[in-house]
Amino acid sequence: MSGNIDRIDNVIEVSGPLDDFHRFLSQIHTAIEKKGYQEVTLDLSQCTSAFQNSMLSLCAQILAYRKAGIDFSLIPPMKNGYRIYFKILVGHTIWIPDNSTPLHCFNNFSTRSAS
Repeated sequence: MSGNIDRIDNVIEVSGPLDDFHRFLSQIHTAIEKKGYQEVTLDLSQCTSAFQNSMLSLCAQILAYRKAGIDFSLIPPMKNGYRIYFKILVGHTIWIPDNSTPLHCFNNFSTRSAS
């Protein structure tokens, strides 16, 4: 099953598996570069899976945008079986327990609950 990646204004929503990180990056680019948003919300509340390589690519792009002054908010996955892959720790670092590597691009993220 393929996941959906949609953008509504400055909110990028992932439902199902995050299997097309190019589309995700494209949606971030559109929100910032074409629509001019200075704050972007990444809504992963309905995300059911993601792979490390995709997340690392996403992190690299987010770090570049954050250095350029763009703010990001994160809504982590709600699915209990998958939520363990996104442990929000002090400083809002997200860890993937497969190799205990922190994804530092999410340090100091503001987080919210899904509506």
